[in-house]
Amino acid sequence: RRLKIFRANYCNLPRLPNEITYLFQLEQLEVSNNTIQELPKEMGRLINMITLDVSNNKLSSLPPSLALCLRLLTSNKLKLIGNPIQDGNLVMAYKTSGEALMEYLENLLTKFGGYPKYDPPPFISLRPLPTWNDTFQYEEKKNISQTHSRNNSLNQV
Repeated sequence: RRLKIFRANYCNLPRLPNEITYLFQLEQLEVSNNTIQELPKEMGRLINMITLDVSNNKLSSLPPSLALCLRLLTSNKLKLIGNPIQDGNLVMAYKTSGEALMEYLENLLTKFGGYPKYDPPPFISLRPLPTWNDTFQYEEKKNISQTHSRNNSLNQV
């Protein structure tokens, strides 16, 4: 979860797995020259992202949740060249500025129901993980109770 740079250029990737959106510390995502047709809808989780290079893929649009990636949109390090983007307004906003693109994506978010409410990642547990000391105490208690039960059964014979 602490990965900051992910590069998979020229890997013939048909898609990005949704799990990549749980890499909250990700700052650079470079997946150019693949065959990616769409980005995960939850890309807005990657709020620390500064660079996104998806050039020379098969993207026809961007997920509106990218509007939440303020660092990316203000850094002007979003690379879309070589994609068959269908939406002329998206292309115009992209060519104008990061702020124009952010405004365009925010309008899409509003149009499609507002800002997403993301579920917590599936691999995060709300219970603290046991420490070595906790495990040791459990084993010690288990051994003591087994010894007591053996002693009681010997006394009954």
